[in-house]
Amino acid sequence: MMTGSKFLYILPLVLILLISSVSVSGWSSFRGNPGNEGTGEMDIDPLKLSSSWEYRADGSIQGSIVGHDDRIAFSTFNGSVYVLDADDGAFVYKRQPSERIYASPVLIPENDGLIVGTSNGEVIRYKFSTGVRVWNTTLGDGADIKASPNLFGNTLVLTTSGSDIFCIDIRDGSLKWTFGGCGGRAETTPSFFSNDEVDLVLFGACDSKLYALDRQS
Repeated sequence: MMTGSKFLYILPLVLILLISSVSVSGWSSFRGNPGNEGTGEMDIDPLKLSSSWEYRADGSIQGSIVGHDDRIAFSTFNGSVYVLDADDGAFVYKRQPSERIYASPVLIPENDGLIVGTSNGEVIRYKFSTGVRVWNTTLGDGADIKASPNLFGNTLVLTTSGSDIFCIDIRDGSLKWTFGGCGGRAETTPSFFSNDEVDLVLFGACDSKLYALDRQS
């Protein structure tokens, strides 16, 4: 969860940080956690926010910003991934793995990981601290990643415009399973639901159906 007091407001090309007082703790994915709850804890007065800094990127910012330990990461429509210092907006590094990136990155804070899915169906893991590429996996033709991936444990699940769903092991980038049973494009971020009886991946598709898959198979 984002337990600090920074609030991010996104405009095309410009990232603006509005700040109260406390630093970023962690917001590692599009909706913050595997269940896509989209909630966080902040000790702020929204009426007393002020602009701390701005950063102009190389293209429109269409996904969510993710952050951990006073660094933030985001992608741009021009295919770039940026990492900045959350306190002052200082540039840390930039990578450009693709011509287009629509989806938010995913962080693996406990293992120094930053994962990006691109418009040409490539999934890349970098070291969050340095930007060094750890592995990359190509999903194949038509696997346009438009929705943000989601992570639970060592399992990364992605939907694609080609209607296939992919599950990847984040440790080495290996493909654990593929589901090709959607009747239409799948362009939603998956959610995870797990208890003593079930371990599910949930997502909706353009065929008007909600799918529940076993995460392990």
